[in-house]
Amino acid sequence: MPEDLAFATKPELGRQILAELHAEGRLPAWVIGDEVYGAHPGLRTWLEQPGVDTGYVLGISKSTPVALGKNTKVRADEALKTLIASDWVIDSCGAGSKGERRYAWAWLGTADPRRHLLIRRSQAPNTKGIREVAFFLCFVPQERPVTVNLLTHTWHDLEHHLRWHIWRRRHQARARWFHQRARLTHR
Repeated sequence: MPEDLAFATKPELGRQILAELHAEGRLPAWVIGDEVYGAHPGLRTWLEQPGVDTGYVLGISKSTPVALGKNTKVRADEALKTLIASDWVIDSCGAGSKGERRYAWAWLGTADPRRHLLIRRSQAPNTKGIREVAFFLCFVPQERPVTVNLLTHTWHDLEHHLRWHIWRRRHQARARWFHQRARLTHR
């Protein structure tokens, strides 16, 4: 293994990729990620810092505490219980392998006007008869208008790009490792 190659978690690798894009002036206006990325406070803090100030939609676990008010902190799944039927918007998350992926989306404000909880619920029950629910923590940079439609479409549009970019970086790192290994074994 090359000496300059150090272990890094997926969120750390993601932050490194984003830092490189930021340095090149190509950091996207919005970043998305699943629970692995959303559970990493360092990534969120980096995206929110002045000079970076990039919006994000990051998956979080149902047990993640969310501050709905100054003195009100609840788990994400408890916040779900506060919603009524009119709080939900039906929208597509794009085409998937089984056709159009339509979900019910709800957007809750938090104690911080720049942070929101976005909840996605499947329209149809799964094979166990349960409607699957996913939770996302969102950060909206100052002076950037946002709607539920923008956040759901941001998720769909960037999901494909982010997965491709991470796959490509992982593939490049693996290729470098194999190249180094081949050079060492042929000496």
